[in-house]
Amino acid sequence: MPVAAHVAQWIKRGSDRAVDIRQPTTTKRRWRQGGRMSNILIEEWRALHTDTPRPVRRRLAVFVSDRAPALAEYFYQQMLMDKGTEVFLSHKRVEEHLKPSMRLWLTRIFDASPTADVDALFALQRHVGEVHARIGVPIEFVARGARRLVTRILSEYGEAGAPEDDWRVVVRFVTDVIGIPLEVMASAYSGSYETGARADEAYRLFSTSQNLQVERERQRAALLAWETQFLYDVASGTAVKALPLLGESEFGLWLNHKGAAVFSDESERAEIAREIHQIDHVLLPMIRLSRRRNSELSAVVHNIKTHAAQIRFLLGTVFERLSNLEVGRDVLTQLLNRRFLSVILARETRLSRAKGVNFAVLMIDIDHFKRINDDFGHHSGDVVLQHVAALLLNAVRGGDYVFRYGGEEFTVILVEVNLEQAATIAEKIRARLAEEQIPLPEERRIRTTVSVGVACFDGHPDPARVVEQADKALYRAKVGGRNRVERA
Repeated sequence: MPVAAHVAQWIKRGSDRAVDIRQPTTTKRRWRQGGRMSNILIEEWRALHTDTPRPVRRRLAVFVSDRAPALAEYFYQQMLMDKGTEVFLSHKRVEEHLKPSMRLWLTRIFDASPTADVDALFALQRHVGEVHARIGVPIEFVARGARRLVTRILSEYGEAGAPEDDWRVVVRFVTDVIGIPLEVMASAYSGSYETGARADEAYRLFSTSQNLQVERERQRAALLAWETQFLYDVASGTAVKALPLLGESEFGLWLNHKGAAVFSDESERAEIAREIHQIDHVLLPMIRLSRRRNSELSAVVHNIKTHAAQIRFLLGTVFERLSNLEVGRDVLTQLLNRRFLSVILARETRLSRAKGVNFAVLMIDIDHFKRINDDFGHHSGDVVLQHVAALLLNAVRGGDYVFRYGGEEFTVILVEVNLEQAATIAEKIRARLAEEQIPLPEERRIRTTVSVGVACFDGHPDPARVVEQADKALYRAKVGGRNRVERA
């Protein structure tokens, strides 16, 4: 059969198979580093190279290497055809980075041997998947572009007058040599995306919890107001149909709307709803019958008050449980911990794209902190950390974010600022701390300094990039003598 006919027959089959391979089959092939699934993929990768004759692999490797720039260009052209990808791929620096990376990737995977370092190759794929998840590139866009890339390679290979190779072998190799690494990437993407989604939900709940005590007292007061109104109406002989339903009161409306969103996973909320139903639809209708005998009326009212007391108890339990979301704060400094850093960075990145405003990141490190612990003790070190945290909170605006990044490091996100403004704020923080004497236990005092790295969001879609830039600037500040501010 002519080569062109083989191509026509097998390209469709190869493309269809490529779709199956690239889907993130989380139930069957969930990538776990060092686990059973990683071993399966490694075995499949090695079997692919062992089963494919070396001359076929060699010809394909040379063919793809020669056309790698054009293939990379084609891949991103296909990606940009999908509406919505331009926000990720139109940025000049991303294109300049991604296209050369794609060329190297194609050359590397087609030139690999059965004895190649598969762990290193797959580690790279996991990293790529995690970055795509952080940026928010939908995995189906990547899968679609890869499927079209497989079709392109097979088509051009046939049109170039390729030898009469067994096209079953050629199609399988091209499909799997792209598909297996992308399966690793998809699995890492899925895991990273799920982690990010959980963190985002946790932050939503954490944000809600900031006024928990106020909300708790407000709802307790609303419940008490309903109970007072109910008792007054019963005593004044109000008709049963006119008695206030707890489910329609201010408290009931809050529970069914805001409360339902905040406490959606709390079993106590469901129990509160059952108590309300018991009051509104069982006990209140009994009042009409019991009014004929005061003794029975008294018993029904007492029963309603008992259910209302149970609601108050359950409400307190729910709020107490939600207060435990304080784990979103660092216990020592009461700053946000780094658990929510990626979530907030992603939100600020989206806002920056939508509104055209910048934000900046400060990476702050207390100089010679180990010496403080060694000379004054760890309790004094904790006091210094708390003092620096308080200073940072006082130095920023209400819309900014302050995190304890870990150890003696802090991170600040300054919203709607440029690099010059961020550097000015950083310098004020540095200078103010250098002037202060921090009171320690046993009436001792100490002066300390900080080094600061400053970076401003530059439009890059990966939120982690601005943190990396600020961290590199911090490193230069430390190497440059400490007690200084360096810009990225």
